[in-house]
Amino acid sequence: MNKSDKDFGVTLLGYVKSEHGVGESARHVASALEKTGFQWDAYDFEVNNLSRQQNEELNEKITDTIDYPVLLMNINADQTPVVKENIPSKQWEETYKIGIWYWELPEFPDRWLSSFDMVDEIWAPTRFIQDAVSMKAKCPVIYMPLPMELKIPQEVSREKYGLPSEAFLFVNMYDTLSMQSRKNPTAVIQAFKKAFKPDDLSVGLIVKLNNSNILEADYEYLKQIKENYENIYFLPRILDRLEVNELIMMCDVAVSLHRSEGLGLLCQEAMYLGKPVIATNWSGNIDFMSDHEACMVKYKLINVGKDIGPYESWQVWADADINHAAELMSKLYADRELCSKLGENARKRMLNEYSAEVCGKRMQSRIEFIKNNLL
Repeated sequence: MNKSDKDFGVTLLGYVKSEHGVGESARHVASALEKTGFQWDAYDFEVNNLSRQQNEELNEKITDTIDYPVLLMNINADQTPVVKENIPSKQWEETYKIGIWYWELPEFPDRWLSSFDMVDEIWAPTRFIQDAVSMKAKCPVIYMPLPMELKIPQEVSREKYGLPSEAFLFVNMYDTLSMQSRKNPTAVIQAFKKAFKPDDLSVGLIVKLNNSNILEADYEYLKQIKENYENIYFLPRILDRLEVNELIMMCDVAVSLHRSEGLGLLCQEAMYLGKPVIATNWSGNIDFMSDHEACMVKYKLINVGKDIGPYESWQVWADADINHAAELMSKLYADRELCSKLGENARKRMLNEYSAEVCGKRMQSRIEFIKNNLL
């Protein structure tokens, strides 16, 4: 491919080598782009990225220039001005700019409104994001779900991670940089403690953390509330993509008692790998989850209460019902047939509705419209 010919194509800009949620979502965007039939490459944007950057899946696609007429930025609204400042102005000005933005609360922040002036349209990965962004958007906001496809490990070993070989295992995962208050692993631990005794080694809870070394106080707090529970295990380290898949595969149930998710990658990943999920019945994850293929946890909406990172005190999010979550944990532990059924239904939904082919076809249609009508 000779880029100097200015062939039509798409440049995907994002944290494409990063091992955190927005980096992982960029790679899911790439898998859909691969099915569109359009030429594309990837621009690895590293400014302000604190997470480890060792994922090499897209190395062969990475470029250091932006030459295609469509610039697809898998970068949040607050970082869009940073992108504009850090790439050559000519490359910026000559592209049709699409922002893929992730946001986790019902109202989009006013302080980021200027970012609308820097894009031609927004792609929203969930209806929850689309609703929040559309209320204040100055440009089209297109619903564009991301595909979910993972490599399924052929062999998994609990011994590799120091986990009990026979126990029924629940797993929760989160990145401290994504705000512990929002991800709410505390509620998962509390629900597990209500459901099971501290010395019952037939069952266990794994809490896997990214970047625990950056926000050490968050990790210390979790260790405190663990108390004397011998069956709660922490994995405070970054795993590569295949290791994450292995961890999910070797567990029996994934749990996310989040207060809000723009997308909900853990839920999607576990469902794709055929695992039942216990999750808060609110925000982005309800696009792809229902009682047919998951255990949805009751909640009430509460005020955030105090400013936490980008989340302002007056906004609302969900407070998962810990007692209900504990009941569901006990139910799945006791009913392995139900676990199997939910896992099968979950995987079918991911394959039928969120394959790279299905999502790529939707993406292809929009890119063709842009090419024929807007460029």
